[in-house]
Amino acid sequence: MIEITKEPNADSRSAKEYDVLPKEQLRSATESHIGHVKDGLKFFADMLNESGANHDHTKLDRFDEFHKALTSGKIKNSDWYETHINKERHHLISKVHDDVNLVDVFEHLVDCVMAALSRGGELYDIDLPNEVLQKAHKNTVNLLKKNVTITESYNILDRLIDGPDL
Repeated sequence: MIEITKEPNADSRSAKEYDVLPKEQLRSATESHIGHVKDGLKFFADMLNESGANHDHTKLDRFDEFHKALTSGKIKNSDWYETHINKERHHLISKVHDDVNLVDVFEHLVDCVMAALSRGGELYDIDLPNEVLQKAHKNTVNLLKKNVTITESYNILDRLIDGPDL
């Protein structure tokens, strides 16, 4: 869970009292915001690392079925393939999961580029329908929102005078 603090006076869009806002409070609020963004990006970086670590796991977990499906010449009509596209989230042409997100989109893009370049040496057009991208965008925003908790902000001047809470 990402914890952020309310900082209403750190931005021109939300500041209510910027004519009396001390520089120290603005600096502290700005540094907090930068830390919040860093934590949010780390959240997604961790998800990207996890998707890379688990990429195509059904090929290895069910290797004999994968081999049989591949060598049958009817891979997309196999039980293995149905399992593969249902358990893996990055095959966005074959199946778009209801909770598709931008991590899935990145994995899809990286998978397509790496497969094309390593197998045939040429990159083909990688197109995704706009509806998939918009759904992934919306779901990613909601995913981040669900993983953020907000605590009340504090006045930096009060903290300097009173000292840290113990």
